[in-house]
Amino acid sequence: MKTGRFAKLLWWWATVFAKTILSLIFGAIFYTGWLAVAIPVLKGSAPVAVKAICWLSAPVVTALGFALGVTCFELLPGTRKTKFLSTLKWTLTTCCAAAAAVAIFGPMLIVFAMLTATPIAIAIRELLIAKRPTNANKKQ
Repeated sequence: MKTGRFAKLLWWWATVFAKTILSLIFGAIFYTGWLAVAIPVLKGSAPVAVKAICWLSAPVVTALGFALGVTCFELLPGTRKTKFLSTLKWTLTTCCAAAAAVAIFGPMLIVFAMLTATPIAIAIRELLIAKRPTNANKKQ
């Protein structure tokens, strides 16, 4: 492997790592914000329907945070730009699947599942996007 190729590969992995960490930070911040609103609602005497909507909104709010973290990283010069909605679909699907998978074990495990599965999914997404041919390659 040539040095230039190795340097590009190393830079790509560093970019994926930084993007994943930033999205994790944003996801955790958004979940914490959701928690600040949810605790009074869930501990109070709100109707069951309101409490259900509150619980169902946790993956949505957290997924928004993850997607916003990826989008903020992509604002840096020299980074690949993707559409926010495509990122949101990926993070929302992962957050909802992770929350559904562990919901039967208790609500506190939902946050750990979302904050573990979604960064892994973001890294996999980056790998899949890197494997796609670019527009320049399609024309040749």
